[in-house]
Amino acid sequence: MSGSRSAAFHSPRDETARLEALRRYGVLDSGPEEALDQLVRFAAEVCASPAARLDLVDEDRVWIKAAWGRGQLAGLEIPRDSDFFTRAVLEQPFFEIWDADADPMGVALRASFGASVRAYASAVLETPEGHRIGTLGVLDTEARRLSKRQKESLGHLAGQVIALLELRRVRGELEVALREVDRLATMDALTGLLNRRACIRRLVEEIKRARRYHQPLAVVVMDLDHAQAINEQFGHAMGDAILRNLGRLLRTRVRSVDAAARMDGEELILVLGNTDLEGARTAAENLRVDFSALEHREGRTVHEATLSFGVAQLIEADDRCEILLRRAGAALRRAKAEGRNRVVAAT
Repeated sequence: MSGSRSAAFHSPRDETARLEALRRYGVLDSGPEEALDQLVRFAAEVCASPAARLDLVDEDRVWIKAAWGRGQLAGLEIPRDSDFFTRAVLEQPFFEIWDADADPMGVALRASFGASVRAYASAVLETPEGHRIGTLGVLDTEARRLSKRQKESLGHLAGQVIALLELRRVRGELEVALREVDRLATMDALTGLLNRRACIRRLVEEIKRARRYHQPLAVVVMDLDHAQAINEQFGHAMGDAILRNLGRLLRTRVRSVDAAARMDGEELILVLGNTDLEGARTAAENLRVDFSALEHREGRTVHEATLSFGVAQLIEADDRCEILLRRAGAALRRAKAEGRNRVVAAT
């Protein structure tokens, strides 16, 4: 629907905070939820009403989260173009029209709930902070009033709706927090790459996959040239800046089937899925060239650096990931011994 309002309407004094509270639940435009559907149906049953609805009042629309009974459909929205859902509903803990034919708000009621609706009663959905975000209401095609007990029950059920939404919110926040904990537990803070433990786990998985599907697998081990001299001459801050830049460069080269990690100190690794030795050698050479062209800045100091590379492809004799890494490491040491800033492949 359009973001413009078809008619001006009164807004509660806490409208900004109210909308933030509503959206924090992440429930708008969501799919059916059995627990909420059951509460809406139970509201109709305890109030002896043929229909019930759970409405959430957004900035310029009313979204029907759940509905039960003839003529009521969930997942629809109606314009919030009158004061019916603001002054009449949101600003009262309990709202009731017992006969739309005799009530001044009867026209607005029927515009929101259907031409056949004659009676309506609702309990407001109020968050723990006191923001009113919607209503749990029951409808009837006959004029009638709810009993005191039915009103109390409707209020209790509205409280249960909020309790479920709170549980939904907390669960979502917990899932986000757990994902962040998992990310931090597997990430090297300086480079933004995987840490050693996560890399070994990933490498073991990739070896199993390569064996199962008879695909090639290669690793590229790289190490910063003259790292000790850089730290002694320019300070560890420059060494850290160089590693951060290398981490950024590697992240731009990693495919979904690859993994990049910081193993120890200035040594990093690329796990290249479905890649043979020649492909890994080419990837390493491209990295060598691109990295050597970078300028690394720390304060007013600018420095250039190079990398040495060791490349190895998984072979039948590599019955453990440590053997594959050992062969790549040996190739890396040869690259260092032969003058650095070069790529050497394991034999």
